[in-house]
Amino acid sequence: MMESIKVCLITPGHVASNPRLVKEADALEGAGFTVRVVAGDITPIVRPLDNTIFAQSQWNYTLVGKGNTLNYALGALYQRCAQWMFKLSIIRSLSAAVWCHSRFTHQLAKAAAAEPADLYIAHCLAALPAAVMAAEKHHAKVGFDAEDFHIGELPDTQENQAEIAVRDVIERSLLPRCDYLTAASPLIAEAYRQRYGVKMTTILNVFPLSEAPPSVSQQQEINSPPSLYWFSQTIGSGRGIESIVLAMGKMQTPVNLYLRGYPARGYLDELMALAQGVGVDQRLHILPSAPPGNMAKLAANYDLGLSLEI
Repeated sequence: MMESIKVCLITPGHVASNPRLVKEADALEGAGFTVRVVAGDITPIVRPLDNTIFAQSQWNYTLVGKGNTLNYALGALYQRCAQWMFKLSIIRSLSAAVWCHSRFTHQLAKAAAAEPADLYIAHCLAALPAAVMAAEKHHAKVGFDAEDFHIGELPDTQENQAEIAVRDVIERSLLPRCDYLTAASPLIAEAYRQRYGVKMTTILNVFPLSEAPPSVSQQQEINSPPSLYWFSQTIGSGRGIESIVLAMGKMQTPVNLYLRGYPARGYLDELMALAQGVGVDQRLHILPSAPPGNMAKLAANYDLGLSLEI
């Protein structure tokens, strides 16, 4: 009997925060591949959501944490030194860029390379160098899934120029080394084509029919304002939420805005202040995060879902 092809998927974050990776792992496992996932494990509050996924998955996984206190401190020191040298243009190498962007990339690479695979697939930018390192060690193929246009995540301000340069070095150096590239939307694929001249295959974020609710329940009371719904792992700035809040303040028809996820530190105070300034703070609602497999059912209870990024 022929041995099945081994695929290793890599992400710096928790699996619960990366439904694209989970769907890909499930699809590959279902197609007969031997799948292992290497994922970050750095936020205790997210672990219960991870566990709901692991309990239902058929693939293996390896978790990468912060390590002991000394190693974590050394990693932070290396990263700060690299960021300082990169910002001052003392060193702008790929190695320095990798350290600047994430102190966990080398840990991910070590965990991924610990077991040989035929294909290493990176999800999120910090995983791209890790996948390339592991693939080179085992003479394997490498792929990258762009769920965002990562440079475009940052406002083009003077403050962000160093990190924009960091991401450019990583992507410009490593994307051409990939055997295949995928993107979460046509606009993301086009943005990468224009910047780097690479071709990405678009794979849209979709949900299986098995996750659809049997019927739509009415969450809001009759005659209550229409509801807007947005969800992600992190509720934070630069994701279009502020624009919706400002628009709500100008609308003649009042609406309620429901946000699901973990708020970034300090962000809720800023958002509530903005909402209060335009008189809609009483119509802003924060909901707890939930497992990726529940998202379709949860979203069905609202009038309009918001997708605010390309």
